[in-house]
Amino acid sequence: MTALRPLRLVLVLVLMLVLSAPAAFAQGAPAPQRRCDMSMRNVTVRLLDRAGKPVTDAAVVVRRVQRRTLVRGASSGNDGTYVVIEDGALPDLRPGGEPFDVSFRRDDRIRRVRLIIGMDAARCHVALKAGRTTVQL
Repeated sequence: MTALRPLRLVLVLVLMLVLSAPAAFAQGAPAPQRRCDMSMRNVTVRLLDRAGKPVTDAAVVVRRVQRRTLVRGASSGNDGTYVVIEDGALPDLRPGGEPFDVSFRRDDRIRRVRLIIGMDAARCHVALKAGRTTVQL
């Protein structure tokens, strides 16, 4: 019985080594390379009226909150979708995101929303980090 104890100890140590080896190799492995594709991405907000119909004729102002600068007016599609920002518009955009105020105005109605816009994981494209993508005016 005592002769089996050292063998048992060796087996336990070998088993622990085998089970922990993949974790040890994973920690030292280099991170996978991120690659950018040639597609264009943008952040959009869909604007609807009280009845839920698309609004295509609103005036839109986009402001970068922390720098207190006007980015530009957003462009609109015929379905009430407004492009707030697109790839390449702000080369100094913080990857983790920063706040933008988007103001919609139509007749006497004004609606403002705050979006957090940053970059995707590969730091190639703009990405919405937080905020509403559909707004009712």
